[in-house]
Amino acid sequence: MAPRFVNRFEKMQKLMAARDLDVLVVNNRENLIYFTGLTQIECLAVLIPREGEPCAVTLWLDAAYVQQESGIKTYGYFFPKESLGGKIVELIKAYGFRSPRIGFEKYFVEYAVYDALRKAFPETNFVGAADLFYRVRAIKEPQEVELMRRAAQAVCRGMDAAVKAVRPGVMEVEVLAEAEYAMLKAGSGGSSFRPQVVSGERALLTHPCASQKQIQTG
Repeated sequence: MAPRFVNRFEKMQKLMAARDLDVLVVNNRENLIYFTGLTQIECLAVLIPREGEPCAVTLWLDAAYVQQESGIKTYGYFFPKESLGGKIVELIKAYGFRSPRIGFEKYFVEYAVYDALRKAFPETNFVGAADLFYRVRAIKEPQEVELMRRAAQAVCRGMDAAVKAVRPGVMEVEVLAEAEYAMLKAGSGGSSFRPQVVSGERALLTHPCASQKQIQTG
């Protein structure tokens, strides 16, 4: 495991000790990327014990890849015979916990995972721990700052390409295609959300995305 990830886990474990948490379940996209360095994080969770080494859980087909790329000991589960929640329960018990205080991101945890935890540990205290992630991630490492600079440069390339592509008769998705192509050429790893290219009355939508609508004059 790269030193910067070891440092991140150690920071989190100190906060867990102060909050009296035995284990932390990580399954939010941004936090998984932060602690593993991976963007292929579908069906993935990371367990952080208060003491000792963290581990990861994912589909068995991806387990070797996740372990090789992240350096985190990774366990696979065989779906549908096994489930992510069931494997998490198994590993929490393997850490030696019988009635642990479990921290998790309450707005992102899957119900199936929560239900498996609740049934396995009925006397357990479940604690919302989203604020711990914010506290660890708030202080940026030098490498993160450099990546933010590079990301900003890629975004500028995308905006320039989008502005040049805008003209009457061009569809919103065509403008988006030019912007995304420019950002990918500039080193972008892809968008973390659906980019918004909207025109006319569609700009009033709360969560718009690019459509086949043609841009009009005015």
